Amino acid sequence: MRRLRCTVIVNGWLRAYRYIVTSMPLEDPINDISDDDLRRRYRFSKGSLRTLLGILDLKDHGKHHHVMTKLLVALRYLSNGCFQLASGDMLNCSQEYVSRSVAEVIDAIVVRRNFFIRFPCDEAICRGLEEVDPRLPGCIGLIDGTHVLLKDVVPLAERADFVDSKRHISLNVQAVLGANEKWISVNTSNPGSAHDSRVYIASLLSRRVRALPEGYWICGDSGYGLSRHLFTPFNDPDPGSAEASFNVAHKSVRSAIERRFRSLKRSWAICNGNLRLKPAAKSAKAVLACFCLHNFQHAMGEPEPLDDEDEGEIEDALDMVEPPVGVEAIEGLEDRSAYVRAHFA
Repeated sequence: MRRLRCTVIVNGWLRAYRYIVTSMPLEDPINDISDDDLRRRYRFSKGSLRTLLGILDLKDHGKHHHVMTKLLVALRYLSNGCFQLASGDMLNCSQEYVSRSVAEVIDAIVVRRNFFIRFPCDEAICRGLEEVDPRLPGCIGLIDGTHVLLKDVVPLAERADFVDSKRHISLNVQAVLGANEKWISVNTSNPGSAHDSRVYIASLLSRRVRALPEGYWICGDSGYGLSRHLFTPFNDPDPGSAEASFNVAHKSVRSAIERRFRSLKRSWAICNGNLRLKPAAKSAKAVLACFCLHNFQHAMGEPEPLDDEDEGEIEDALDMVEPPVGVEAIEGLEDRSAYVRAHFA
């Protein structure tokens, strides 16, 4: 409601009048759009969008746009990977409005990241979890890294830190996929030059994995160091042996995280070579927000783009550094051997 004042001339005299203008409530922009069109443009149906809006508790600061518009322009930007001006054109918003909305929505998601992504921290939670795959009893997660390319984000003086093994400028994103294709840990803060094993060793995740209850573990490729709760494949086992059977199951199950990485990058194209947010820390937050949205998308039963890529051969890390050898590795050798005797012999 606004109070306005106007001045008019009546019979040669100036007279001032006050009157009240009652603002009409802004119409929700998704009311007249079908769920199919909403999913195509923003990845979510009406119900999911309204649920997400309630979770994020975005503030309505403007008089010209419904608060839902703020969420839509951010989702369009993250899912399409286009320039912010193009994201705003669809909803008749300025580039400045899009920029503010993208930043606010990303911040709101990242602040609530533990709502979307959570690693099991105690035995009661672990016992309530489903295994990733019945072929690997006790395995609660698959760990791997993926590189997210950056476009004109990193200053020249810092660029060497972000150059990955393929000579691209990127972030090295560490993620753990749990049961039901749900991300249970994501770390987006490392530059492309960081190796997977070093990212893991320096992360909070490594401490959480060491604290897992007996009998629970995560599955990683040979680039990671073997430990009691992180099993890697055997090196060149004898054909037909229990160790070879473990390797076959290990490799087959681990392929699921590669599929989910591809699904993430199809759904949220900003993670597929279209990331332009400066500085790099802001880009890292955007990637984390996309992982959160990917989990929410899956939890709400939203369909995802079909995987039209050949799955191909899952390879172990070729650019690996030598994993650390110590007490943890020795204990890991013993535990992995006991596990194989119990489940594959």
